[in-house]
Amino acid sequence: MTNAGSNSEVVFHLRDKNGFYIESIKNGHISGRTTSSPITGLALEMIKNEAYTDTNYLVNYRGVSKKGDFLKSSTYFIKNSDGYLEGLICINTNVSDYIAVKHLLEELSSFRPIDEEPIAIEQAKEYSLKLNDNVMDEHQNKTDDKIEYFSHSIEEIIYNIIPEEKLRDKSLTPSDRKEIVSTLNDSGIFSMKGSVPIVAEIMQVSIPTVYRYIKEVKNN
Repeated sequence: MTNAGSNSEVVFHLRDKNGFYIESIKNGHISGRTTSSPITGLALEMIKNEAYTDTNYLVNYRGVSKKGDFLKSSTYFIKNSDGYLEGLICINTNVSDYIAVKHLLEELSSFRPIDEEPIAIEQAKEYSLKLNDNVMDEHQNKTDDKIEYFSHSIEEIIYNIIPEEKLRDKSLTPSDRKEIVSTLNDSGIFSMKGSVPIVAEIMQVSIPTVYRYIKEVKNN
């Protein structure tokens, strides 16, 4: 793993016959992930849409960690000579402090009405802590770009797609379960290593049953 500054996370995703997984990670405290964590939903979307076919990288998109830190993220695609995607290298840099400083400097350097009390130096730290909500709004309002969120488990990603109560509903018919598998397949969930057994456990069906549903929806 390459040397990285303490505010930059470097993640190596590898692909085997069972899907993508984190093979190694440096500075996982940035996103709160470990080698047991899944690939992100945005990365799944890139893989599903084959974004790697026309480029070798996607850089400088926004990310948000579980703690609410703002990340500047980049993904580099590892392909063989035939263009087959074998892995990903992702770099996520925590820029929360830089963004807070930017807004604070804008506040400190702005002109105010002469009768308005200027911001005191001792208020600077307190003010910077209040910027988080404004910065989050700024990030989310930029609808032209995608934001990457970092999940700590495959279950968390699945429940963001289909509510847990629906997945665990004991009244689900085989047709219902097949439709759920179709939705998960469309989202790229089954590109993640270990996802099939987890889906089977949640829906209380066998692993072969999930594989059968996957095969059927792919053939339709």
